[in-house]
Amino acid sequence: MIPTVAVALLAQPSTLGSLNAALNVLQSFQLPFAIVPLLHFTSGRLMGKFRNGRVAMFFGAVLSLSMI
Repeated sequence: MIPTVAVALLAQPSTLGSLNAALNVLQSFQLPFAIVPLLHFTSGRLMGKFRNGRVAMFFGAVLSLSMI
C-alpha cells in the first residue's frame, strides 16, 4: 500500500487518469487467471457439501470464457 500512496502523491494529477486506465486493462487480463483456478478448486471433493453446484459452475465457466 505504501508504493501506491507514494505514486499517488508524487505523480502529476494529469497522469493519474492514464495510470488508472492502464491498471484497469492489466487487471482485466489477470482476472481470468484467478477465476479459473477458483472454479476448479471449489467444484471438487475438497469443498465437500460447500462445493459449487452445476448452475454456479455453468455461469462461472461462461463468465470466465467471456473474459478470456
